[in-house]
Amino acid sequence: MNLWRNLPTVCVTLWILQRFIRSRGKGTAALEGTVAEATSNELSEVSAPSHGATESKPHRYDVFINHRGPDVKKTFAAHLNAALRRDGFRPFLDAKDIGLGEHAYESIDRALKGAGVHVAIFSKRYAESEYCLNELCDMLRSGQLILPVFYDVTPDDLQCIQNGPFQRGLESLAENGWKNMLPTWKEALGKVADLRGFRLDEVNGDEEQLIRSILVEVRSALPATLLAGKQRYGMEGRLKEALNKLDRVNVLGVVGMGGIGKTTLAMEIYDHFVSHRQFERHCFLRDVRSRSSSEPSQLRRDFMHAMGLGDCGVTNTGEYGRVFEGSIPGRVLVVVDDIDEKGQFEALIPDIGKLGSGSRVVITSRYRDVVTQAMAGAERWEVYEVLVLNEYDSRCLFNRHAFLSETPSEGFADLAAKVADACGGHALSLETVGASLFDKKGREDMEIWSEAVKDLKENEGVFGKLRSTYERLPTDGDRAMFLDVACMLIGMKKEVALTIWKSCGRCSGAQCSSSRTPGLALRRLMDRSLVRVDESGMLRMHDVLRDMGRDMVKRDSVKKERRRPEEWTHLWDAEEAAEVLSSADQTKPRIRGLCLGVGDRAKILGDGESAGLRGGSASNIASQLSGMKELHLLVLDGSYVEVRDEKSSWPEELRWLRWRRFRGGQLPSELKLPSLVVLDLSGSDKLTRLWEDDADIKLPVLQLLILSSCRRLVELAENFGQSIPKLKSLEMRWCGSVKRLPESIGLLTDLEHLDLSSCRNLVSLPDAVVGLGKLKTLILQDCVSLQQLPEELGKLTSLETLDLLDCRCLSDLPASIGGLKMLTTLEARGTAVTDLGAGFGMLTSLTSLSMYGLRSFAPGTFQGLQALSSLVLSRASADMGGLGALTALKNLDLSEHNTITALPKSIGNLKWLVSLDMSHCPELVTVEALPEGLERLDLGECPKLTEIPSVAGMKSLVHLDLGNCGSLRHVRGLECLTLLEYVNVSGCTSMDGRGIRIMGNRALRECHVGGSKIGVAFDNRWVEGGPSEQVITWMGNAIPLLTNGMVNEVVVSGDWTSALVLECVIAREAKCMSVILCLVSSGLGIFKKIEVKVLRGGRLIVQSTLNFCFPENGIQVWLCTLGREHQVVQSLQEGDQIHVYITIYNHGETCRVMEGAICVVHKEDENHILMMNSEVLEKKESEDMVLRFGKLVLEDTSDLQPTIVMAS
Repeated sequence: MNLWRNLPTVCVTLWILQRFIRSRGKGTAALEGTVAEATSNELSEVSAPSHGATESKPHRYDVFINHRGPDVKKTFAAHLNAALRRDGFRPFLDAKDIGLGEHAYESIDRALKGAGVHVAIFSKRYAESEYCLNELCDMLRSGQLILPVFYDVTPDDLQCIQNGPFQRGLESLAENGWKNMLPTWKEALGKVADLRGFRLDEVNGDEEQLIRSILVEVRSALPATLLAGKQRYGMEGRLKEALNKLDRVNVLGVVGMGGIGKTTLAMEIYDHFVSHRQFERHCFLRDVRSRSSSEPSQLRRDFMHAMGLGDCGVTNTGEYGRVFEGSIPGRVLVVVDDIDEKGQFEALIPDIGKLGSGSRVVITSRYRDVVTQAMAGAERWEVYEVLVLNEYDSRCLFNRHAFLSETPSEGFADLAAKVADACGGHALSLETVGASLFDKKGREDMEIWSEAVKDLKENEGVFGKLRSTYERLPTDGDRAMFLDVACMLIGMKKEVALTIWKSCGRCSGAQCSSSRTPGLALRRLMDRSLVRVDESGMLRMHDVLRDMGRDMVKRDSVKKERRRPEEWTHLWDAEEAAEVLSSADQTKPRIRGLCLGVGDRAKILGDGESAGLRGGSASNIASQLSGMKELHLLVLDGSYVEVRDEKSSWPEELRWLRWRRFRGGQLPSELKLPSLVVLDLSGSDKLTRLWEDDADIKLPVLQLLILSSCRRLVELAENFGQSIPKLKSLEMRWCGSVKRLPESIGLLTDLEHLDLSSCRNLVSLPDAVVGLGKLKTLILQDCVSLQQLPEELGKLTSLETLDLLDCRCLSDLPASIGGLKMLTTLEARGTAVTDLGAGFGMLTSLTSLSMYGLRSFAPGTFQGLQALSSLVLSRASADMGGLGALTALKNLDLSEHNTITALPKSIGNLKWLVSLDMSHCPELVTVEALPEGLERLDLGECPKLTEIPSVAGMKSLVHLDLGNCGSLRHVRGLECLTLLEYVNVSGCTSMDGRGIRIMGNRALRECHVGGSKIGVAFDNRWVEGGPSEQVITWMGNAIPLLTNGMVNEVVVSGDWTSALVLECVIAREAKCMSVILCLVSSGLGIFKKIEVKVLRGGRLIVQSTLNFCFPENGIQVWLCTLGREHQVVQSLQEGDQIHVYITIYNHGETCRVMEGAICVVHKEDENHILMMNSEVLEKKESEDMVLRFGKLVLEDTSDLQPTIVMAS
């Protein structure tokens, strides 16, 4: 080894490389991986995985609580013990913590000696116990940290025994034979009195704040190994996000539904800052909502005391404001927990601006609007919404409370997963249900488990929190809208629901309590986290809130007694609704929402046997509907109701009728629904026409008609326009049999939205369409038979969106198109349109244009499109010389341009351009200039491209694709791009990238350099703040850093074929901080994926799909690092198995995996992680080398022999 030390670094690395390339056996044993587990103190050896983890026995207890039982055991000590356990520690309190069959005194002695922290609670009767005093002496002798807690006593009482609370106790012990121990005990008390401790009087008697301070000290005192088992599920990611926000703002509002974990997160934030001693003063004001009414003055005193101002004796708001102003010290941290009114916050902090520079304030509330109002005076503020836990964290939290372990007891795995999933990630529900099942693990208890979630409705701890939010809604209309969503409207588009609620403004029903300002009411429901709108614009609600809302419907709001179903306002269960309809009561005046059919097995009303009715008939059911005077919402999905042409057959107040999978060929000929605003008949395969041409249909206020997926619908009635004059939206997606629309559609002067996408037999639109003066959106996507648009299309002066995607028979746009002055979006890809006429330049509002195969356009066209921000002209052949005039352009796609040889220099002047795609341009040779503000640049697959300008000035570039530009000679400035997340220079075989290093980039997620000779840094310190997943690929045939762990080569071929290529077992209890995967493979094509699965006891815990890129030929090394925040790494525990699979998508493709390895990193020191292979160097030498060089540069040499270069 001394010889190697004297060789140059390059020789050392070459020698390392040679030792890495190992021979592979050809045995038939099952494929096994290797585990390289590294810490900062030792370099672990690589060994084959075992199928059982060795059990390491840590300290049994983390914290020893020394206390006087009669004083504090059932109060403060019990509360501290519970708080430590909730925080993941193992405290020892008393004999209850001793296992059966263990010797009490020996167990106490072991607990005291093994604990990492000792907490001594000094109370007035402490000195009466020789046990307490002897334990105190033992604690001092142990040398471990002692945290004194002075509970109703002071340090002076320990120093000066005479005339103090301890005098009588010591005298009594002396009388009972302990006189010779008095000097020892007094000395021990004196030593502890000199230690920095916690005093109840310093927190104004607030035991909760005292406990929080002790927890902070325990966390900072215990070594990382003891904290390894500490689990705060889902909290690490939340805390990091919140702290990142607090780096940018001085006030953070934490919002979310009740029981979701807002206060827990606020405590984590508070403890983080306090433990790092970043503020001069700090204060956590908990449960402000309830305390503001019961003890407002005490809240103020607590705050002022925590700010070091003592008891200022303030008695009113004005006096408090004067004391507050200018009195708060420099840099403070304040947490104001659980407010529901702005005034509650202002009563404590009248002016945020008066807090010292660098101060931070955290506010928690269920009400977003209250938080934003409270933060309005802050210089910089943000809102953080606490969302539900993911599936993994939910199950772990549930199991921790049900089994005191993350793993369920034998035989309960599937049942526990179902119960946990039913709680929907709601933290309080998971804790409550889990704890309720803790002692129910016998076979005879399995039925109880299946009922556990239903019992939540009776749990005031959970539903009480949520119910209070509902009950505190300001109006009856807010509450009615909440119940509408909970019972009937989950999954409905927000705009549709608002249409229904707005129509209630003219409601004649005496009982209708819908809000007269539904937009504001819905905003309030969202602000209180009772309802949310997802990314698709659909109304959503947590399952627990849904159940709570439905439970409110079932109970009398005053008497809290359960109502009979006939008295409910909403009936959402078809079985129950059928029973109610068959009851003797004919009026049922309360029913607002009714569901008589759901799913594919909907009830056929009128069939007494299938509907569960007693002698019911179709006409009887129809007449009963007419008796529901307040019925607003009706679902008849898949149901058949015989309707005799009588006005009385339908409730006059009906607003929404959803009748999907309607069973008839057409609607009744005299259908009269005077208040109906939404009719949904989607999926009605038997519907051939809407109604007869001479039918007396009266839908005078209908605004939305949904006929999507009525595949046999041939035509609409000729009187369609006259029957529904107020229609605003008509959806006819996937009506594949419709060939024409009636001319009367031109009478729909209020129509704003017309969706005819995938009406594949539609040949043309009626000329009357141009009379739709309010039409804003016209969607004709995938109308493959459409041959022309109306010549006077330009008369649609309100049209904003015209979607012609894949109208492949459409070859021309009408000359009048220039009249569409409001048009902002034109989608024409997949059409036969290849020329833009002179009128096109008149579309001055156009912001987005997409089309394929453009051959020509009138001169000056681009000069008229000054608002254009997105332009997609793929597969074009037209000259692009005028693009420089598009000064507002942000996204430009000229991919697959057939003739362009050089990108116009004027493109460099487009200062707002952020994305440029010129990939797959076969004739492109040079790019003369590029805007420096680009964030995304794609020039891949341009085989003749030889030159591009330097990218050094593109400081915002995050995505760079130059893949397979085989003639490209240089990429200057690549090493300057510190924000790059994706870079692909693979296949750039003419490039001489030697000396170019992609280094120091914390954002890099994906890097492909195969064939370019460019080196890329692999930071083996794996700094915090980097990506959770990083992939690096290059050409070669050797694994760096790791020894080959595969027994056999693996060949994967075929269509959707998967094969296991790597596996390992986690063999340590210490927390996993990263996982490095490496494969050496070859194969044709790119249609492959890699999946990583974590198994625990044979059961899938986590599954993740990783980025995988193959060259079309050659051998490639794929190195993927999963960071500490990746779901795979976060889930790992001792004994878990990691399985890595590769999947082939396309038939005929083959992938060959020749080598592979897994390295599991256990991080104990944030400064470095050792990943050198112990078979190459001795441990000490390897450690010295990594500490010395810090980073590794993986250099692509394109000669199948990659070099590993050390770089300082």
